Amino acid sequence: MKNLFAPTQALTELMDFSTRAAKAAAALSEIHDSDVSLATTPREAVHRIGGKTLYRIASSGKQRVATPVLVVYAMVGRWTILDLQDDR
Repeated sequence: MKNLFAPTQALTELMDFSTRAAKAAAALSEIHDSDVSLATTPREAVHRIGGKTLYRIASSGKQRVATPVLVVYAMVGRWTILDLQDDR
């Protein structure tokens, strides 16, 4: 029967993952709230029902399709997660 468990490979993968996780944590620690702008894309409120608002997002690029896309985000989250800065 072939040995499916290779301890050396598992340790190598764990070390690689740990290195990547440490680099990611270091990068995230350098980002401050003042460095990030949320919901910066120009938009127009099209319709309101209760506390919910439907926005039409202004696009600075060339229109590629005739039919607009409706993106519905989860009720428990914030729609701003979908509105990223140009450089991100």
